[in-house]
Amino acid sequence: MKKLIRPDRPSIAVDAFVRRSLRSARMRAGLRTSAVTVGLALSVGSAAAWSAEAARADDIQLLEEIIVTAQFREQGLQSTPVAITAMTGAQLEQKSLSTVTDLNALAPNLTAAKGTNTNGPSAQLFIRGVGQSDGHPGLEPGVGLYVDDVYRGLLLGTDLDLTDIDRVEVLRGPQGTLSGKNSLGGSLKLFSKKPSDQTDGYVQGTYGDFNRIELRAGGNFTLVPDTLYARVSGASKQIDGYMQRIDYFCTHPGTSPVNTQIPVVPNCKLGTEGGIDTQTLRVALRWIASDNIENNLIADATRDRSEVPAQKLIASNNTQVTAGGGQLVPGGGSQYITGARSYTTYATFVQPGFTDPAPLNGKPGAGIHGATALTPIDPIDAWGLSDNLSWKISDQYTLTSITGYRRYSGTYSIQVGGSPFPAQLLNDTWSHRQFTEEVRLNGTSFDRLDWTVGGYYYDQLAYFGGLKLLNPGTQTTNPATGAVAVNETIFTGSDPIPSKSKSGFVHGVYRLTDQLSLIGGVRYTNENKTYTFQRLNPYGPGPSYNPVGALDGSSKTYSGSRVDYRAGVEYQWTESLMTYAQWSTGFRGGGVNPRPFIVQQETTFKQETEQASELGFKSDFLDHHVRVNAAAFYNQYNDIVLVNTAPMVIGAISFPNSTPLNIGKAHIYGAELEIEARPFGGLQIDASAGYQHFKLTQLNQGVGVTVANVSLNTNEPYAPDRQVNIGVQYVYQLGTAGTITPRIDGNYQSKFFTDIQNQPLGLVAGRTLMNLRTTWKSASQDWETAAGVTNLTNKFYYINKVYGAPPTGITEGQPGAPREWFVTVKRNF
Repeated sequence: MKKLIRPDRPSIAVDAFVRRSLRSARMRAGLRTSAVTVGLALSVGSAAAWSAEAARADDIQLLEEIIVTAQFREQGLQSTPVAITAMTGAQLEQKSLSTVTDLNALAPNLTAAKGTNTNGPSAQLFIRGVGQSDGHPGLEPGVGLYVDDVYRGLLLGTDLDLTDIDRVEVLRGPQGTLSGKNSLGGSLKLFSKKPSDQTDGYVQGTYGDFNRIELRAGGNFTLVPDTLYARVSGASKQIDGYMQRIDYFCTHPGTSPVNTQIPVVPNCKLGTEGGIDTQTLRVALRWIASDNIENNLIADATRDRSEVPAQKLIASNNTQVTAGGGQLVPGGGSQYITGARSYTTYATFVQPGFTDPAPLNGKPGAGIHGATALTPIDPIDAWGLSDNLSWKISDQYTLTSITGYRRYSGTYSIQVGGSPFPAQLLNDTWSHRQFTEEVRLNGTSFDRLDWTVGGYYYDQLAYFGGLKLLNPGTQTTNPATGAVAVNETIFTGSDPIPSKSKSGFVHGVYRLTDQLSLIGGVRYTNENKTYTFQRLNPYGPGPSYNPVGALDGSSKTYSGSRVDYRAGVEYQWTESLMTYAQWSTGFRGGGVNPRPFIVQQETTFKQETEQASELGFKSDFLDHHVRVNAAAFYNQYNDIVLVNTAPMVIGAISFPNSTPLNIGKAHIYGAELEIEARPFGGLQIDASAGYQHFKLTQLNQGVGVTVANVSLNTNEPYAPDRQVNIGVQYVYQLGTAGTITPRIDGNYQSKFFTDIQNQPLGLVAGRTLMNLRTTWKSASQDWETAAGVTNLTNKFYYINKVYGAPPTGITEGQPGAPREWFVTVKRNF
């Protein structure tokens, strides 16, 4: 039988003395444990310290050590000198976590939220205060997302389903040498289950609130014994939206519809927002060509027809004037604000007809325009291939090639205003194609130096465009001269965004003694990106007849390079205690302003960079029944990129603005704590806490644009300073009836702002959420049934907000889902 180069790592039960001896031997040899789970059959001496129930339930009370690959090779989580949180797929299921955005607070100082209606269908990921909220393909993520070691190069479409996941790794702090570009805040890595000769199959069905219907299945197939294995897995998920779209004119009979395209509907309900409709499929093929060569090929596809994210009008004081002399939004729009805690909106996704301002008379396409209606669905189609080839050249050298190819296409509908009179209506279209190749050579020299040398290549072509109706039909009048200026921005098009990145890296760990190791790494990256603007007339030939038309056909190129470093020291005091200190750097790619309204805003911005100092320890206590890991960090955050939305005034004319700027520098410091405990019997506890503090130390003023209302005392957007997460479960043994496990999870997140100006309307309040789940498993482990409730206390809270500066004054928020129940039945094979 051929040897598996990367065998599945099942739990093993060994005597406590043997386990301790194995760990000590590995430590003396400078190696790190490679067992996923180390079991314990209690000896007579230790049994005196623990209850008889614990002795009977030893298989459920032992702390699990997960194998991670943060340093390019397999290591036990407790032996890796990095601030890293790892969790198995089974643990995610226990916590009722099924998507990337469900991972919010899974690790200390990790925030994961669904993108707003304005920013597109995405996962907004932030680690230690660094990330990205805007899903535009022209902008770079701040947290690197990897699936089976393949980098995902954009935010759109990243709220992935976690079906058939083997484990999740969250690396905190800049990973410039280990992960590379755009892992400035850290990295989130997902690893799917690999095929093996074990069936490991299941079929699972779920029904719940809002007509929730889910089906999930997966399993292994042996195609050629000892040589070729396949795994097929998939999921289908449908949930009705929890935000009701209401017809304002239907609920207010004294008013008249402005638009015949708004349908007459029963109960005054136009539809919903926040609904989910996704299907995913993954096929993995594992070829063990010989004892030294293994290849893993994965193909996956996703079809997503989910609704637009839930969005609710919070404030509106739209003073914009139309060409006819009236207000774009009659009365300013405040009358369309629904109840403070109601899941309702008056959004229609229909733009009423309008007339262009007088200065545009005679231009092709300008004049009177009919209504425009959009469908509030954000469709995404995605597929990809990845291939991981591992060749063990000798006992000392292993060559790995990781190849990835992905394609995406989608659209998303945006309405700004939450009323029958949108201030803006956009139908954003996007597509993305990427090819990646990473080659690594791992080696061991002098019996003490573990090293990796490699190279990485990334090639992207994205398109972004669609119909944009921004403040249609509006104009401004100069009070001094009486001159009328156009305020609307109307265009269509599809902007090509080619981008390439190349890097080379070296990483090494040198064991000076059996306990003391030195760590070092360096990576050089070169990147470039070109943005070409299409600003076409949606109502006629040629460029847009608005001022934005002057940008049509122009292009801007950004290029840059960067050297990142890592230096650290690790000391293994005992088999159960390790401390480390490290200094590391990272960067987020620069680029071109993707949303200029006039030629003066067609600018580039530089890379964000960070230098981080970190101290940490990892420890197991009470014969590995209690685990405590902690880290403290101090980061220098340079050339911070944030968007300036203050209107740009040229002469006497004010133009809208959405320009990314390198606004300055800041310090971010904080601390993190993680605890796991299996104190007795079937009791299991896991908890974490994170604290971070952001302090601007330097504020830049851009040439031609200014950063308005920002001071050195500002808080960083999307960066809550405190998070606490705790989960408790107890596994009750029912003899031949199996086990039943009740579990409760609680998560606290402090308040945060969503804009650099720290406007009160953009403040997302702190909240505490609780989930409850009870799981029954048969004695044979063949059957499982779970019933649970998310948002147990039915808390009304906002995930996100979008603040609108004058003259619109429109602020909208994204409410989180209300309390929901579900029941799941699972059959294992």
